Amino acid sequence: MANVIVIVLCLIFSILPAAIANPRTELVYKFCGVEQADNVSEFNQNYANAIVAMEPEIKSNKFSIYGEGLAPNRIFVLAQCMDDLSKEDCQICFSAIKTQLPGCFPHISGRVFFDGCFMRFENYSFFYESSSPHDVKRCSDAVNLKNDQFRDVATKVVKDVVTMAPVHGGYAEGRRKTYGLSVYGMAICWNTLDEKACSDCLSNASTAVLDCLPSIEARSLSVGCYFRYSEFESSNGSNFFNSKGAIFMYLVFILVAVGVCIIAILVGYIVGTTLHEKRVKHQTKHNGDSSDLESSVMKRSLHFKYSTLEKSTDNFSEERKIGQGGFGEVFKV
Repeated sequence: MANVIVIVLCLIFSILPAAIANPRTELVYKFCGVEQADNVSEFNQNYANAIVAMEPEIKSNKFSIYGEGLAPNRIFVLAQCMDDLSKEDCQICFSAIKTQLPGCFPHISGRVFFDGCFMRFENYSFFYESSSPHDVKRCSDAVNLKNDQFRDVATKVVKDVVTMAPVHGGYAEGRRKTYGLSVYGMAICWNTLDEKACSDCLSNASTAVLDCLPSIEARSLSVGCYFRYSEFESSNGSNFFNSKGAIFMYLVFILVAVGVCIIAILVGYIVGTTLHEKRVKHQTKHNGDSSDLESSVMKRSLHFKYSTLEKSTDNFSEERKIGQGGFGEVFKV
């Protein structure tokens, strides 16, 4: 029974991280420059060295910048996860996105947007740039049929998020539910931007995504920030609510596990008790049958023919008489 309980608990807690994890590694946009490196193998090696150096900071801060090598093959790399990703999900996203950029080699610039993280490399220090001629937007083909109402709700969400993000560490989420419609927004600036640069980047991003209306989903993909609105929630929730949700899920699974264990114990107890009672009844019946058999044998063994007794006692000779019993004289044979 204990082994069954352990197996059940192991299965539950092994599937739990998978149920919670959502690293959002879907490719949204990839751009490669046109200029090529002077020494491709050296440039590639500098990139590999930069990735190794960045991994510890990504693991702890979900963000890292690094410069490696000497000009003209020096490389600068920036990587950042969306703020709503857990550290574990961020590592998964980073592991996936870092394999995308080498596809741009031998070119000396490239950037990749996943829904969960962003990465860029150049041969110069670009870390404080907030805009680029190659910034793009992505609008969904699907549109909301309640055109004016949806436009009104989406515009309010976009303005809310653009206002909040620069003064809240460069990240904000927003949602509104009106007219029976729901719109969610998320904005993030890369950590190298100050409040003003972040505000400028998101202002441009908001103009870009609002041009997508009445599309039900839109993204602005900039070198300095990322903006997304959608009629369905696309983020993992803020860190606080994400933690609360994870804790709640853990509690639910623990309660389910405890319930399963209690049921298993009760079933085991009932089955064990039933089997024990059956064993006891069977043993009692067996013992009773044995006693009856022995009694029957004994009774049968005490019945003798008169002629046999007469012969055994020499016709009840006085010489063989040994006393008087409750049922008469007693003779030896």
